[in-house]
Amino acid sequence: MDAVKNTVPEGTTVLYDRWGRFERVTDEMADVGIVVVGEMPYAEGAGDRADLTLSERDAALIELVKERSERIVVILISGRPMIVTEHLDQWDAFIAAWLPGTEGQGVADVLSGDYPFTGKLSYTWPKSMAQVPFDPASSEAPLFPFGYGLETESTE
Repeated sequence: MDAVKNTVPEGTTVLYDRWGRFERVTDEMADVGIVVVGEMPYAEGAGDRADLTLSERDAALIELVKERSERIVVILISGRPMIVTEHLDQWDAFIAAWLPGTEGQGVADVLSGDYPFTGKLSYTWPKSMAQVPFDPASSEAPLFPFGYGLETESTE
């Protein structure tokens, strides 16, 4: 939050509500809603889960903010690919920001265009739990293939 406030142009209003309710705001729509969701930090087997689907709580939070925003940016903090396929087409931007997720200023810098986005996946991002673990011989394409990524130009 501090990173976003430090990065937006002077005069920009930045509102924060942990639960996405924004009860103090009346009928105004935000230009951009930024929602940060994801996994709690874990180590080794303690983080094992049979289902890597985005939690219902996280999906509901994204929907609440989306209802109040012209555009929605979802930042997923996780230690592995999460299953986001059914939600992805409802978002204007999706950022995979990996655990431990301590570099908020770096994320804010690229969101604002001060620095370019760069990054390529070093593994395949599955479309569904049926693709975990991913089998390259599978006839169904993954959500994002090995090496998928983005490189943008700086706005400076």
